[in-house]
Amino acid sequence: MIYHQRDVRWANTLLGLNIEPEYTIGGYGCLLCCISELADIRPDVLNERLKETGGFMGDGLLVFGAVGRATGGKVVCLRMTAVHQDDPFPVDEILNLLATPSGLAVVRVDFGPTHQHYVVWQGDGLVDDPWTGIRHPLVPDFGPNVKSAIVQVIYFEVMP
Repeated sequence: MIYHQRDVRWANTLLGLNIEPEYTIGGYGCLLCCISELADIRPDVLNERLKETGGFMGDGLLVFGAVGRATGGKVVCLRMTAVHQDDPFPVDEILNLLATPSGLAVVRVDFGPTHQHYVVWQGDGLVDDPWTGIRHPLVPDFGPNVKSAIVQVIYFEVMP
């Protein structure tokens, strides 16, 4: 299930430990919603579980090591890979991980010069986008090709 970060049920919930009213799940909760999709846990519930298990630094920055604790071990962050425009794109590595029964990737995409945005990459050229709440093509929606669209890849293992 794609969790839409602007869903009225949680859009106005403060993200993580923020106290500033503009930092809500609706405005900044794309990564939280992606992990919620992988874990099949509502974003507002996962937000609370992450707060209870040390899942946020400072205000709303996610502690990836806490994802396993907050999801009861269902979703675990394996590693992160930054994608640099000058380096070979690790598409084979990503596709191999996605081919395993429990492997999934969340990718940070190009969302403009000052914004980060995370989506769940399905590996078939489609992404689950928490901003829109729909599945749509990675290319051309976030760039002219996969390498220019993806800025970072976060590998997760998801247990059934």
